[in-house]
Amino acid sequence: MFRFTVIFAGELIKSNFEIARLVLKPRMSFRPAILVFRHRCRSRLELTMLANCITLTPGTLVVDLSEKDSLLYVHALCAEDPAAVIAAIETRLAQPIREIFE
Repeated sequence: MFRFTVIFAGELIKSNFEIARLVLKPRMSFRPAILVFRHRCRSRLELTMLANCITLTPGTLVVDLSEKDSLLYVHALCAEDPAAVIAAIETRLAQPIREIFE
């Protein structure tokens, strides 16, 4: 749990700076997108924690979920590379959350 707390705090700080940088630029040049993230959560608590962490991180927001297909639909403000955003969610949020519940 401590490891996850440190990782999540780092993500919050980093994403706040990224959003501030975007907002303060004279020309807003970002590519928002709705991305599909296939989660591997084993419980509703794990899924809720993941969805909340994604939503609490500035620049991302869970807009819908499909429990049947294990999908989260995530709005990303900066999705120039959608695969990188999905990979970041997996490695920086989903994987540490799964480790908490193991």
